[in-house]
Amino acid sequence: MKALALEFSSEMPSLALFDDERPAGLARCPDAGRGNRALFEALDRLLRSAALHPRDLDLFIVGRGPGRYSGLRAALTIARFLALPGGKPVFAVSSGAALAAVVLRETGGAAVAVLGDARRGECWYGVFRGDGDEPHPDAWRVAPPEELPARLPPEAALVSPDYERLLRQGVVARLGAARWRAGDRAPDAVEVGRLALRRRRAGIASEPLSPLYPHPAVAAARRPPADNGPQMG
Repeated sequence: MKALALEFSSEMPSLALFDDERPAGLARCPDAGRGNRALFEALDRLLRSAALHPRDLDLFIVGRGPGRYSGLRAALTIARFLALPGGKPVFAVSSGAALAAVVLRETGGAAVAVLGDARRGECWYGVFRGDGDEPHPDAWRVAPPEELPARLPPEAALVSPDYERLLRQGVVARLGAARWRAGDRAPDAVEVGRLALRRRRAGIASEPLSPLYPHPAVAAARRPPADNGPQMG
């Protein structure tokens, strides 16, 4: 089985190929900020390096966040576009769960909390327990930084794709700098693909094929009820 994994939830998007569940190639996309064209160019280079065509792929894997909303939508759209002609399956997992799996393996600890900047003075977070093969999550939530010390288990290691931003905002210090895996940390497509393939092998169903975004998109301003416009959140 040949699979393609797409992980676009952070500022470090990437794609990975798998051959019989073994990583067979990784392409990072540092120019993805200039649009989906850069992502398709990276995909073309990755497939050419393996002498593959999209029709040769049997499975498409997507990291669904939390993270950059535009990146999450692009990953899901591209995966569905490539899967459609042959009716191939698309399998989604949480990008945060893939990152938690990595940190659980690194630390050997019992818990890890994955956090991010949700803007509007809030942070999104999820707490994971278990091991690096199948971390078990609590629900994703949003909270202001002053509430996080009471919400996060004191034994949890902390990690974030937005570490540098949270450092400037004082969130890192508020939660205790020694608890953090320092620096912006995000999963790559290999880590997302490994988690998805382990879940498929264990008979665990795909997560919904939609972005996992605990906070309303920043561009979608909340409207007062009297406006009768569409409400989010």
